[in-house]
Amino acid sequence: MYKTAKLFLLAIFLFLVTGCEVQQPSILDYIEERDSETLSAEKNNNSYLQWGYPNDLNNMKHRPLDLVDIALSNDRNTVYTNYFEGRLTAIDSKSGKELWNYDLPEGSDIVQIGVHPYNNDIYLMDLPNLQVWVLSYEGKLKNQISFGMGNYAIKMVPSFIFTKKGRCYFGAPDGKVYCVDDNGKVLWATTVVGSKTSGEVHPVSDLAITKDERTIVAAAFIEPTNPVYGIDADSGEIRWQYSHSKYTNINYITVDDENNVLLAANDPKEMKRWNSTNPDEQEPPMEEINSTVGGAVILLDANGKEKKIIEIPRQFGLVHVKGDPKRNRIYATGHTCFDRLSAVWALFAADYEGNILWDTLKYPILLAGYTNSEFLKLQDFYIYLGSYGDIKKIDIDGNLIAEYKILEEGKSVISGVNLEGSASIIAADENEKSLYVFCGEEKHHEEYGSIGRIYKLKLE
Repeated sequence: MYKTAKLFLLAIFLFLVTGCEVQQPSILDYIEERDSETLSAEKNNNSYLQWGYPNDLNNMKHRPLDLVDIALSNDRNTVYTNYFEGRLTAIDSKSGKELWNYDLPEGSDIVQIGVHPYNNDIYLMDLPNLQVWVLSYEGKLKNQISFGMGNYAIKMVPSFIFTKKGRCYFGAPDGKVYCVDDNGKVLWATTVVGSKTSGEVHPVSDLAITKDERTIVAAAFIEPTNPVYGIDADSGEIRWQYSHSKYTNINYITVDDENNVLLAANDPKEMKRWNSTNPDEQEPPMEEINSTVGGAVILLDANGKEKKIIEIPRQFGLVHVKGDPKRNRIYATGHTCFDRLSAVWALFAADYEGNILWDTLKYPILLAGYTNSEFLKLQDFYIYLGSYGDIKKIDIDGNLIAEYKILEEGKSVISGVNLEGSASIIAADENEKSLYVFCGEEKHHEEYGSIGRIYKLKLE
């Protein structure tokens, strides 16, 4: 599932360490006028918008979900989505028209969709029913896999992982990593210990696999300290464990093309200091953000040995990281501040030697998208980042190249920032150079509240 979900996990963590509810900041009162010269992006018409789903937001017969996910078929001709509650919908990727619907048992809530790259089976994680439903590409039920529930019922789960051996790996709220074959048989289930102090069972929050497909890397994120585990992909045996003395909170795991394991790791003390809603605690002065190092990108080898600690300044909570060793770039998104605007997002770039290269703080418009932690690189030298009502195209040197607007001009715009319709990149077709984006908060529905659409963008 797209990593916007990490925001909710981060909020849960902050609730536990501060004892208070975490409130999203209102940016309406704080955004100042900015010199128009700060943005030099080329203007685009809307020819890149291929379609939006659903077409009509006024006349919907089913309730939409809050956390929308999609997956593409292997031939990229079909889009599968959980847009409607208790239902999987197949959409033609060219036209945006519905092909078929599969209704799940009553009370179902699909929180994750995956497509097996070798047999085209569709995997659906249904948390209320504690099942993974496996459908054929025609929408027929083939298998179902049961899992358990731990101490926390959290919708955010890591993506399915599929391997050349035909296996599927997934993390569940019962704190276990599951390995199943293509017939749905559970080969092993290994518990990932999220807390050694409370004894509680924490949900598996992130999962990755090394390029040689020999090691599953997993973590469970609820408390300030959550180790990372290396699990043998064949046997399920835990081979190694890693934790840092300062950056103990692991929020995201990924693997780059050279088999480095990259961790988005945070300092719980800084996270609490900048996010506390306790009225007795004084907020840090905004200028302190320039000297704050709230998290680091940690590089491990495939055996869990620490290779590099890259501290990221001017932020107090990393959420997402992606490595591009071919072009010597590491990208991370995190919480930061800009003038009097707090708890917003920025994109940071470093090289593999640990040098900080640039951040998007020079583009105030990029700071608005505080619900968007996801970015995808489709072209060799470009990054695409979700924002309010549009997608930003940035080159590897941090220059804003283009804006792909989704919502109409002048809709809830303050100082050039569209404050409605936060756009999150959910999937991409690299061959076609297309993005599939969910643009939320597009309309207020009388019955369903704030709703949005899935859009297909064909990039230039």
